[in-house]
Amino acid sequence: MALHNTKFGKEGFMCTFKNGSVGIYNFTKKNLEFLSQPNHSETIFDMAFNIKDKNILATASYDGSIKIWQINEMKCITNLHKPDLNVTQRETFKQNVIYGIAWSPKESNRIVSVNSNGEVTLWDTEKGKLLSEIQPGSSSAIYRVDWNTLDPTLIATGSSDSQWYGSEKK
Repeated sequence: MALHNTKFGKEGFMCTFKNGSVGIYNFTKKNLEFLSQPNHSETIFDMAFNIKDKNILATASYDGSIKIWQINEMKCITNLHKPDLNVTQRETFKQNVIYGIAWSPKESNRIVSVNSNGEVTLWDTEKGKLLSEIQPGSSSAIYRVDWNTLDPTLIATGSSDSQWYGSEKK
C-alpha cells in the first residue's frame, strides 16, 4: 500500500492484489474506487513510486516481472522481465520471484530489483532494458533493496542468509 494523491482524490491509497492488479481505495467513501485489469500473472510483492514523477508506479511480482504503471491513466506502460530462456536454461533455472524494487534517487529512468535467486538487477525503464545483474553474496533470496540517497552509486540489500550487502553501481 502507498498513499497517493490521484485524480480520484486525496483520501485514497494505492493497493496491490494477489491477482496481479492495482487499485485505489478511498478512505472517506470506504470503497475501492478503481481496480485495474490484472497485468501481473501472480501476487505483487512490492511497489514504489518514481521519486521524480509521482504519476509513475512500479510493481514487482512473483511472476518475475516489473510493471511500470501510469497512475493518472491507470494503465501499464512498460513490462520489464529477463530475456526468455532457452530449454536447457529453463530446466536448471529457479523461479525468478522479484521481491523488492527501488527507484534511483539520481536517474528517474533507473530501477533496481532483487529476487529469489539472490540477484540484484538494474533496469532502464524508458528503454525497457536490463542494464546489469550481479549476485552480491550467496544464491539466497534477497528480499529488500534500497539506494543510498547521500551517495546514489551505492545500493544496499537484505537477504535470507541474514547478511546485508552494499554494492557500487557500475
